[in-house]
Amino acid sequence: MFVRTDVNTGVPTEPKRKRRLFGLSTLILLIAAIAVWFSVHVNRRRIESLKTRIAQFSELAPELDIADPAKIAVLKHAQQGSNLHDWDVYLPKGRYRLRLATRAIVDRGLTAESKSVSIDSGRHHVSLERESDGKKHRITLACDGETILIVEEPKDWYPERGSSSDNNFDRSEQLRVDQPVVLFRERFFRPTSPGVSQSTPEPTEGMLLWIEQER
Repeated sequence: MFVRTDVNTGVPTEPKRKRRLFGLSTLILLIAAIAVWFSVHVNRRRIESLKTRIAQFSELAPELDIADPAKIAVLKHAQQGSNLHDWDVYLPKGRYRLRLATRAIVDRGLTAESKSVSIDSGRHHVSLERESDGKKHRITLACDGETILIVEEPKDWYPERGSSSDNNFDRSEQLRVDQPVVLFRERFFRPTSPGVSQSTPEPTEGMLLWIEQER
C-alpha cells in the first residue's frame, strides 16, 4: 500500500480527503423542489384572490330569490341600453297574463287600454324593447327568448321630448299573487310651455307592463 510521507521529517502523513461537492443531479432536484413550492404558494394566493373577487361580483349581480314559493318573485337585470329592459320572474302555481299598454299611461295605477298574453307558472325571462325606424315605433315583448307580443305605434307617438320611468326590482323582491305586479312604467313628457317639456299629471303615451293573475 502506498503511504505518503513528509519530505522534511520522513513521518508518514494521512492523505488529504477531497471535499464532497453537490452533484449536478442534486442541484437540479433542489431547484425543482424550490420551483414547485413557489408555484404552489403563488397559486394559493391567486385562488384566495379569485374567491374574494367572485364574492364581490356575486354581491353586484344579485340572483332571483324564491324564499316563499307561494309568492311572485321579480329581479330586474342591469339595463342594456335606454330601450331594452329585462327581468327574471318566478310565478307560483296558477295562470297569469302579461299586459302591455302604450297609451293613457297614468302616474299610478293601471289602464284599461292594454294588450295581453297568457303566461304559465314557473321561472321566466321577460324582456321589453322599443325600436324605431324613423317612421314608426315597434315595441316587442318576449318571454324566454321568444317574441310573444308586438305593438306598433306611429312616429308622433314618441315626440322625443324626454320621459320619466320607474326603476324597481334592482334587488329580488317577492309580492302577493292577488295584486298586479308592475314591471315597468314609462311616461313621455309633454310640452308645458314654449320650448319646455316635462311630466304632467294627465295620462300620456308611454309603456306600462305588468303581470296579473287570471281570474
